[in-house]
Amino acid sequence: MAFPTAINDQITDAVTQANVKVLTGAPAMARNLYQASAQALANAAHNVNEAQQQHYAAMEAAQAAANTTMQKSLEQAQSAVQAAMAAADAAIKTAMQAAETALQSSTGVTPD
Repeated sequence: MAFPTAINDQITDAVTQANVKVLTGAPAMARNLYQASAQALANAAHNVNEAQQQHYAAMEAAQAAANTTMQKSLEQAQSAVQAAMAAADAAIKTAMQAAETALQSSTGVTPD
């Protein structure tokens, strides 16, 4: 230890105060670090939740678009089937009329 003088005591007091400030500031710095870490973790959890919600919204939109496309395809297929059935009915009627006409001309009998 230094020889006790007024100057040496002031220097010792200044160094002691600096050391005390460092020692008392450490818990506050640790608390700030803890709070910053907790906030970062909370932000990460929030971001994950938000991303999941956006994923579900996109999934629902894609499902709705697929349903609409499928419904349109089904309606087009139904229209095509109805047109084919109408054409088949017309062909059958034409064939029946041709058969009746052929029967009548060959036998002279009119079918009932």
